Amino acid sequence: MKSAVQLIVLLACVFLCTSGNPIKKCRCIKTIPAVRRHLIADVKVYEPYPLCSKREVIVVRKDNKEFCLNPESDFTKSLLKTNTKKLSSRKTLRVPLRTSWL
Repeated sequence: MKSAVQLIVLLACVFLCTSGNPIKKCRCIKTIPAVRRHLIADVKVYEPYPLCSKREVIVVRKDNKEFCLNPESDFTKSLLKTNTKKLSSRKTLRVPLRTSWL
């Protein structure tokens, strides 16, 4: 009888842990070093948060495909630096940089 109650409690815990809101992890599992600049439509930057300890840079191409860039690559650093300069010199955002927590 005791083992049946323990089994029911265990199954209830497993059900609660696997249903509902899944545990969110880092968005980028694999990264690439570069993307052709003329294909970039948007750049998203996600700073580290409790479930992901690394900075993530996601590029959205004009065909709406998303690619994760290596934040340590020279291309990514140059891209972010260029976009930061554009943002500071313009009032309107052409290629927005976003920091958000999902």
